[in-house]
Amino acid sequence: MKISNNFTLYEATRSSTAAKHGISNKPNDEALIEIVHTAMSMQAVRSALGDRVISPSSWYRSLELNRAIDSDDHSDHVQGKAVDFTVQGLTTREAFNIIRNSGIAYKQLILEFEERDSGGWLHISFPKIGQYSKRQNLIATRVNDETIYTEVK
Repeated sequence: MKISNNFTLYEATRSSTAAKHGISNKPNDEALIEIVHTAMSMQAVRSALGDRVISPSSWYRSLELNRAIDSDDHSDHVQGKAVDFTVQGLTTREAFNIIRNSGIAYKQLILEFEERDSGGWLHISFPKIGQYSKRQNLIATRVNDETIYTEVK
């Protein structure tokens, strides 16, 4: 089912970890509303990136799934408000800079682990409907098995 011009509910809820472990990743009604709102925000991201294809790797995560991957219970993914993704035809750094310099209303943008062979991915989260857009920009790197976040203005 399409939830915006270029995103589907399947993309927003698919998870190989959930499938492998028999975990339900079906959103409740409140999360579904936030997922659709996030899809509309992701359309703005796609437009800012020159209408390039965005490939989400993680979007909505049920609390059980989120715990299975050892993520924080308060993650914006649990509410359907965060997306991890890559962009076809751009490096993660290029996409990060384009989004950071756009007027898109986001809560947090993180360039995650670009030092990896894969080039890493971007994490973007959006405020709940009606909340303030913080626009925090971070770069995440791994140093001695610890994640270090550096803020970028």
